[in-house]
Order: sequence, then C-alpha cells, then structure tokens
Amino acid sequence: MTIKILIVDDEEFICEEASETLIDEGYQCLTASNVDDALTIIRNNHDISLIVTDLKMPRKSGVDLIKIVENEFGKTFKFVVMSGHGSALVDEIDIDLNAYSFLKKPLDIDKLIETVSLVEVVST
Repeated sequence: MTIKILIVDDEEFICEEASETLIDEGYQCLTASNVDDALTIIRNNHDISLIVTDLKMPRKSGVDLIKIVENEFGKTFKFVVMSGHGSALVDEIDIDLNAYSFLKKPLDIDKLIETVSLVEVVST
C-alpha cells in the first residue's frame, strides 16, 4: 500500500520540491499552500497517513492546522513540522512541538526522506 502524504507550505517551490522528492521515493503526495486548502484535502482524503506542514504561514499557522485536525479527527494523522525560524521550541506556540518530528528550513531533502521514512516505520 502506498503511503499518502500531504505537504502544506505557503512557499510553492517547497511544496513542489518536497512532493517530487517523496513521489520519487514511492510515496503519493498532495500539496496545499494554506491551512484552509489543507483542511479541505484532509476532509476529502481519509487515506492520508502523514501531514508535513510549515509552522509559519499567513493567516493560519501549522500549529492551527495541527490543533484543528487533532480536534476534528483525534490523533489519526501523524505530523512532521518544518520551520525556518530556529529550533522546534518556538516561544509563542502553545503545543508541545517535541511530540512531532521537526525539519529545519531551508529543507534538506535527504533529511526529509529520512524523517518521513522514520515516521512511516513508527506508524506501521
């Protein structure tokens, strides 16, 4: 069974690069450039296994996405968070980011592949 991943980032080239890389690795990928589009995709694709999301986006953040998804669906989905703003410990975020795999931007493609494969191993 192919693992389906949703990539959420307001930077289009990051969505494209991550998606192309993961498709080359055998994953199925969907992309969204904002939280509202991501929520629509999630509600219409219950077979998504993993959501890779940027933390800092206009209007609604990756943290908002995590909260909404976990409130609506419980802990059904695994998350990997990305940020170009320092470490996973961002002061204004009121969730425990240590509970999620973290990728620093600019995105290291090898690290993305490694992180996704580790999350996949844990989730199966």
